[in-house]
Amino acid sequence: MKKSFLSILFLFPLLFSCLSEPKENHSNTVFLDFDKNSPVKALEIFSEAHYVFLEEDLSLPLVRPYKTVVQDSLIFVEDKELNNLFVFDISGKIKAIIKSSGVGPYEFVQIDEFSVSENKIYIQDDYLKKTLVFDYEGRFILEKKHTYFGFNKFYWLGYELTYFDDYNLHGTDFHFSKNDQVLHTFNIDRLDKSLPPVSHMYGFVPDFSKRLVSFVVPFSYKAAFFDLDGFNKYYVSFDFGKFNFPKDQHINFIKDQWNNKEAFIENKYVSMLGYYGPLKNGSILSVSHGLGDPHWFIFDGDLNVEKQFRLRDIENDLDSWNLNLPIAWSMEDFVIMKINSNEFYNRIVKVKESGKSIEGNLEEFWIKHQEELLDDRLVLVFLKVR
Repeated sequence: MKKSFLSILFLFPLLFSCLSEPKENHSNTVFLDFDKNSPVKALEIFSEAHYVFLEEDLSLPLVRPYKTVVQDSLIFVEDKELNNLFVFDISGKIKAIIKSSGVGPYEFVQIDEFSVSENKIYIQDDYLKKTLVFDYEGRFILEKKHTYFGFNKFYWLGYELTYFDDYNLHGTDFHFSKNDQVLHTFNIDRLDKSLPPVSHMYGFVPDFSKRLVSFVVPFSYKAAFFDLDGFNKYYVSFDFGKFNFPKDQHINFIKDQWNNKEAFIENKYVSMLGYYGPLKNGSILSVSHGLGDPHWFIFDGDLNVEKQFRLRDIENDLDSWNLNLPIAWSMEDFVIMKINSNEFYNRIVKVKESGKSIEGNLEEFWIKHQEELLDDRLVLVFLKVR
């Protein structure tokens, strides 16, 4: 198991060719039908599971884990509470902690976004209007000031790909730039240009093996795609049929969710796309059908649905416990999920009390970390897709 798992994590060479004049196109809409879901067994989808327990620094705990990226055999986790970035090796040992330390040169006070590419970590502080670059050991490399803020960014080869969360201020959805010079812009026909600004939790999700980066547009049914070789760009619209929010209701819901949630709950509308990211031979989409009811769609390379199911309907014949968890990241053959260690402990205890047995990697993991799981930590679950 460990050999196959670890070998996959070393397959990310960052070699890019020269950028050419971009091309722009819109792909066909992808229709998704929740009525085609059916109960599934875990072994129909996954061949194995691997568990990683993240180490704790007692002097600087990971308080509120947020965005998680797995790349280059490392795990990067943002602490949304203390605005620190943790770097773990693939076994869960702390490799570096990049701390928020102040407002001076080479310092940041908050993490509004981070991304990883070309063996570098990019931390964006919108309050200080700058991005700081670090190596994987947490050593400072450079600081870059920027003139706009409130967006998601992705960096590679000195280029910047920016999503603007405030269309009225910037007049476009995406910018390609280098050395503060805008090279190209891209619009994707947002639902309403006046919607309140919001960024997306996952940000830009790269697939370096396919030389592609994707981005889910917040509160929409659209995912944008950018070719790392030539800046070719396009977007895909997902259509959920009768579960699409009617446009006016959708806009009202986004502007004031508290007072406009009845129709959303009653009709099980889809408010927005959740996680969209790469797999070795395709991609995966997570979307909530109404309130807190996640469904997964696994696509081939042409966005044809290969598997779809309601997450809570999975019968876990792989190792018995409840697999209803949020996706943290995906890469190659793996979907990576995350869970608080206390909740993980309670789920395993529930399985044992029911008379079922846990097997394989989970049994080994439970024996090793059972007591530590009560310490309010983070567990990552790597599920290998068939």
